[in-house]
Amino acid sequence: VFSLSTRDRLKLNVLHERAPLFSRLSDGGVRNGYTLKILNMVREQREVAFEVEGITVAKASIIGQAESGDALVLPVKPDSVGDYRLFLTVGHGDVPKGSVPITIVVRDLKTGETARASDVFAGPEE
Repeated sequence: VFSLSTRDRLKLNVLHERAPLFSRLSDGGVRNGYTLKILNMVREQREVAFEVEGITVAKASIIGQAESGDALVLPVKPDSVGDYRLFLTVGHGDVPKGSVPITIVVRDLKTGETARASDVFAGPEE
């Protein structure tokens, strides 16, 4: 009983796109792609927002999701995994040299519960 009551009810896995590791944009910015897997382990739908720590993101977009105000809101069905493709773009002046560690955080908009996952944002070595 104790383990069931203390287990995580929201979990996040992040997989960095490997080919290509990053894309250089015509304006000098750099874009990285990720797959987000948001595990919802409760019996009600959740709506989560996400943020990125460790780098200044000029634009974040999720395939198939419309922006809601300043944040992207991602629905996750009850007792299931929400699978999303995330693209993070960093402007020309903020492009890192090489890879820098980042943390992606998702937050349940109703309960405030959070889940975190670490990865990297890849830039050119030059």
